[in-house]
Amino acid sequence: MRCLLLALSLLLASGAAAQSPKEPVRAQLYSFMAPGGGQFYAGETVKGAVLLAGAVVGLAVAATEIDDLTRNVPDRGYYTTHGTRFGVGLGTAGVLWLYGIIDAPNAARRANRRSQLTVLPRPDGGATVALRVGL
Repeated sequence: MRCLLLALSLLLASGAAAQSPKEPVRAQLYSFMAPGGGQFYAGETVKGAVLLAGAVVGLAVAATEIDDLTRNVPDRGYYTTHGTRFGVGLGTAGVLWLYGIIDAPNAARRANRRSQLTVLPRPDGGATVALRVGL
């Protein structure tokens, strides 16, 4: 948990400059490290907070079921929901994390469109920042 909070504080600090171009690959990497990280980096803090909170709640729901899964539950002869909360919680956290990873490059592109900045790849693997001007 401490590592997650450190990563989020670094993401918020890196996204402080309003006119800096946002690199889609970096946004995706941040979302891979923490749910909603790429959205925080791109300036979509509400979406990032929703993804992070949803993943944390999903993991918390799954964690409440771990104790029940480790105990021997006698067979009662009828359908039980043993393990359902664990699957739903872990599944919710996983889906939200995966959505954040997929959406992060698009969030960076949206941020660049809002600020009229474009990141153009160079053949040597670097990047060039271009400012779009409409005439």
